[in-house]
Amino acid sequence: TDLSIASGATLDLQSTQTFATLDLDGTISNSAGSSELTITGASDIEGSITTSGTQDYEGAITLTDNTTLVSGDQITFDTTVNSEGSETNNLTVTATELQLDGIIGGTQTLGAISITGILDLNAAITNATSLSVSSTSNLGADVTTSSTQTYTSAVTLSGADRTLTGSIVNFVDTLAGGTNGLTITGNLDLDGAATGLSTLAVSGTSNLGADVTTSSTQTYTSAVVLSTDVTLTTTDSDITFGATVDGDGTARDLTIDMDNGVGADGTVQFINTVG
Repeated sequence: TDLSIASGATLDLQSTQTFATLDLDGTISNSAGSSELTITGASDIEGSITTSGTQDYEGAITLTDNTTLVSGDQITFDTTVNSEGSETNNLTVTATELQLDGIIGGTQTLGAISITGILDLNAAITNATSLSVSSTSNLGADVTTSSTQTYTSAVTLSGADRTLTGSIVNFVDTLAGGTNGLTITGNLDLDGAATGLSTLAVSGTSNLGADVTTSSTQTYTSAVVLSTDVTLTTTDSDITFGATVDGDGTARDLTIDMDNGVGADGTVQFINTVG
């Protein structure tokens, strides 16, 4: 059965339902009882969907306008999500967890993606305006935004080396590398300690407000500002500063630890002014 809801219409869903396709121009609400929604085929969505339980979208999703999804449980996108035509539509999600298993923005960019809950990313976000996540993030794929990325809670890199591309990538809490490398194409704003990385490379400016530990190299191509006392740790590997290194207006300590207990064989290279 296909589900189609016209503009201005509301379906008050109070049960567990599965539909072949979804064409939503109105609203799906949940005023009482429990509700779960599964769409086995394609979904064209604008407006809002609220369920007390899970939402599972097994086919391709097209956002035909700004869209809000609310669940008291997990929301899963099994395949691709794109905006319609030449549009750039926002996606706002509130759920215990959003699991993304298909490429996001692969054929048509999304606008702002705002997630209140956990993000479990298993396929790339290839084109969006911005990304914000309130809870923890498991980044099992790369993320590309034209503007900011804000990870408010702890982030873990999984599966392989990761590349995050955006105007500013902000880690408000800790970053656990899982022995993977991280490339930031853009500016880095680090407020929580980064540990377990193999490498770290930043193309833009770096605001370092916490320590960084890598097993191999660290490369800061553009200007670095220390917003607290910072320790950079590698295992006998190079740390390269391609531009200036300064405090944030307050004198800050920079400690570099390259000794794994055997001997420090790495090189610290300052290409420009320090302090």
